[in-house]
Amino acid sequence: MLTCLYYLNGVGSTWFPLAGKPLPAVDGYQGLVAHIATLDPATDGLRFEPTGPGDTLVFYNFDCDGHNDMWSLHAGVEVAESEGVKWVASHFFNVPALTRAHKGTDSTAA
Repeated sequence: MLTCLYYLNGVGSTWFPLAGKPLPAVDGYQGLVAHIATLDPATDGLRFEPTGPGDTLVFYNFDCDGHNDMWSLHAGVEVAESEGVKWVASHFFNVPALTRAHKGTDSTAA
């Protein structure tokens, strides 16, 4: 799946806490959540900040083998009151070659 995040008013940012580093050796989902809780959006991972209205962030959610790409795990960063409100729209595109190995995915769908 290909994800597009459209920053409609150019406000806010998106954080990829695991980007740019080897995946941590943790015990399951809860261990991953606990690890991410120790990270800081200002210094860890990758942070995308739009420069203006209409900026778009595009990324794949699966790796080349069709498995969840943990580096694509992302979160919205809290917007300062002085910046106003973050308006985003998302658009998802099915990429059958990447989702074939993902259970429950119909790789023939357009």
